[in-house]
Amino acid sequence: MTALNRKYLFIFNLSMDLDNPILATSNLWVNEMAKKFDCVYVYTTHAGRYKVGSNTTVYELGGGTLIRKIKAIMKISLIIPILFRFRKVSAVFHHQSPRTAVYPGLFIRFFSIPQCIWYSHSSKPISLILSRLIANRVFSSSVESFPIPTRKMFPLGHGIDVEAAGEAFLIAPKKRSGVIFAGRINPIKNLGDCIEAIGKSALREKSFDLIGPLQSNSIYLEELKRLAAEKKVNLSLERPIPHDLIFQRMSSARIFYAGMKNSVDKSCLEAAATGCFILTSDEASSRLSGMDLIWELITGSRKLPDLPTQIDLLEKLSEQNESNYRILIHKKASEMNSSFKIAAKISQFLQTYGA
Repeated sequence: MTALNRKYLFIFNLSMDLDNPILATSNLWVNEMAKKFDCVYVYTTHAGRYKVGSNTTVYELGGGTLIRKIKAIMKISLIIPILFRFRKVSAVFHHQSPRTAVYPGLFIRFFSIPQCIWYSHSSKPISLILSRLIANRVFSSSVESFPIPTRKMFPLGHGIDVEAAGEAFLIAPKKRSGVIFAGRINPIKNLGDCIEAIGKSALREKSFDLIGPLQSNSIYLEELKRLAAEKKVNLSLERPIPHDLIFQRMSSARIFYAGMKNSVDKSCLEAAATGCFILTSDEASSRLSGMDLIWELITGSRKLPDLPTQIDLLEKLSEQNESNYRILIHKKASEMNSSFKIAAKISQFLQTYGA
């Protein structure tokens, strides 16, 4: 097979690091999509420990300081001639990377190379506004998770490691009471709302375990500590857990808090796939995790109760019924957010667009 007869996939993402507790799943997406192409080139902002197949090559672009950003732009510029040469047999995927969907995305559009972007977040930087015009198609976890209206958008779910989640679910360790959260600890996660809800609830063990890095300074954490003391909630902070261990930690928990609004946190779907109940006020998070089905069975309606009421309803579940509910949420979250299925759908679009 000659070079120009192969199918090439160029992926731009933020991280290729299995030790990253937030972005480790990017490695899984790459490997799933690599099954559909002959040669895959990954250009990532940060490269740590990763595992890829023999048809995949990873390049680190870097970033952070102004000088590093300039070097990253220079590296990206060197990719453009390669894309032009293989323009008739190539496809491009921007994974949560709207900046590269603008540059070199604009050149890629001129070269008539099919490209798409997957983005799920409530923030809408100028790069996202431009990239959604340049890309041929936009994918997100849900309609609500893409902050700019566009006819190009297709909701697919979030893409999680359902195999690892399933293994953790089958182990079925003793469930801890209280509530846990895993992710970046910052105001956008609305962690104070959860502390308020736990304080108002009838939960026997009023505890809230936070697992993850503190994104800014300690002021926000001190505010949470003061609120927890006022509401008599036992607040604990744990260091970030490597992604290959997070499923075991989630599977040992009973209730997981997903505080993002108008966006779906991948971690809440991972928790649901391990059989964890999801505490959330976000409709899309409830739907993708399968919790809307739980509320329908308990209350007769898929409408979200307020947070304290959610906690009280989950507290009243009998052990027998709770086991059945856990099986349901595990299956639903796994079916709706399989990285295998989502990567296959994106790959199919990239291979057939314009054909």
